[in-house]
Amino acid sequence: MGLLVFILIVAAAAQGWKWVRRQQDSTSVNVRWSNELTAPISAAALRTILRRFLVTRGCTVLETKDGFDIYGRGDPQVRSIPCERDIGWREVPMVLGAMFQERPGGAWAKVTFNALSTVQFSAAGTDFFWRQARAEFEDALALVNHVLREDAEAQKRDSAANGNERRSCAAENDERGCVYDADLEMLGLRRDATWEQVQAAYRDACRKYHPDRLNGQNVEPHLVELAVERFKEVSAAYQRLKDRLGQPQHA
Repeated sequence: MGLLVFILIVAAAAQGWKWVRRQQDSTSVNVRWSNELTAPISAAALRTILRRFLVTRGCTVLETKDGFDIYGRGDPQVRSIPCERDIGWREVPMVLGAMFQERPGGAWAKVTFNALSTVQFSAAGTDFFWRQARAEFEDALALVNHVLREDAEAQKRDSAANGNERRSCAAENDERGCVYDADLEMLGLRRDATWEQVQAAYRDACRKYHPDRLNGQNVEPHLVELAVERFKEVSAAYQRLKDRLGQPQHA
C-alpha cells in the first residue's frame, strides 16, 4: 500500500512539473527585435526604399508621421508560436516601426519588429522571431546597398550620355518598373511570372485576406482592419498587373 501511494505521489509530481515547465515556456509579453542602419542618402530617399521593401514583404502602412512610419502584418488567426513550426514568417502578427533622421553625410534609420501581445511565444518561438527579424533586416540592408550601387552606375551612364537625366528607383518608388516588380512580389511572384500564375496567386491571396473569411471567427477588430488593408493592396496590385500584362479575352 505504501509503495502504491509513493508511486502515485511521484506521478503527480511529474505531471505538476510538466505543467510548470509549460507555463514557464510560454509568455504573453511582447517579443521584439530592432536594429539601426545608415546610408549616404537623404532620409526621404532611405524612407522610400524601406517602405517599398516592407510593402513587398506583406506589410500594410498603418500610420505615417514626421520621420516615423508604422506598419502591420500577419495572420490574425495565429495565437501562439510554440516552436519553429510550419508557419510562414509573414504570418506572425506584428507591428513594425521605422524611424528616420537626417545625419551628417547621410540618413539614419531604426527598424523595430514588435509581435502583438495577443500571441504567446515559447523560448523556441522567441528565437524563431528574433532570427527571422534579423534576416529580414539584413535583406532590407542588402536592398539599400543594391539601390546605392545602381544609383552610382546610373550617374556614370548619365554623365556619359551628355547629362541626360534619369530618375533613380531609390527616389522614385512609383517608377513603372519598380511598381511592376513590387506588385509581383506582393503576390509572391517573380518577374517572369505568367498571367495564369498571377491569377492563381491573386485567388490564394483573396482566400487568405478577404474580409468575409474573418466573419464569425471572433477576430479582434484591429486585426480585421489589417486583413482588410492587405486585401485592398493585393487587389490594387492585381489590377495594375492585369493592365500591364494584358488580360486574355476569356479571363
